[in-house]
Amino acid sequence: MSVNENSQVKITFLRRARLLKLCPDGWHVPTLNEWITLIDYLEGVDFAGGKLKEKGTTNWITQNTDATDDFGFAALPGGIRESNAAFNYLEEIGYWWTATPNTSGEDYASHFSMSYNNKGAYYHSHQWTEGLSVRCVKDN
Repeated sequence: MSVNENSQVKITFLRRARLLKLCPDGWHVPTLNEWITLIDYLEGVDFAGGKLKEKGTTNWITQNTDATDDFGFAALPGGIRESNAAFNYLEEIGYWWTATPNTSGEDYASHFSMSYNNKGAYYHSHQWTEGLSVRCVKDN
């Protein structure tokens, strides 16, 4: 492994370590499996977003489709900070990191998203260099 490759591995590791330490003691960034458990409990990816999104359009743009916030999660549309430092999708989409690296490689992690124009909650992957929201979960 070259010095440059070794440095990149260290940088990726440090980004992931920071993500995993974002929550206070007794709390943690949920894993992909923890998110999937929640989404499955809420009738799957096609319906869970509506049940988790904050009601109304105070923080979401008009047409916050089927938002009921049935469980007090109050998901908000924080958008994304792209790797070029641009902020996009504020008031439109909420993105939340998981603590699970993605199979696309160590530079990627899984995340969930919810949008103003549907009631779904879908998982994808983004590079660690991008900024997404984090939801902390209480340890058992």
